[in-house]
Amino acid sequence: MVLMEAMAMEVPCVATWVNGIPELIRDGEEGLLVAPSTEEELAAAMERLLADPALGRRLGQAGRQRILAEYNLKNNCAQLAENLPPAFGRSIAKR
Repeated sequence: MVLMEAMAMEVPCVATWVNGIPELIRDGEEGLLVAPSTEEELAAAMERLLADPALGRRLGQAGRQRILAEYNLKNNCAQLAENLPPAFGRSIAKR
């Protein structure tokens, strides 16, 4: 959740390749990913962002766009409602 909030605020993110993080952040597109437990890689990724402000802006903007496009609560609820089986009765999406 913290990564999603940071991305929504255009904060360039550096994270590790664990759990669902690579599904949220694509390395070099919306942020930078490093292997878990590699302090050297983490430091290098952070130094890369500090040395290249344009990269940080690009990653931050791309991260925000991804969050807005793919993690919008209203849109996701509407999609879910459209895919519920008819056994649930009237359309929830029309509420």
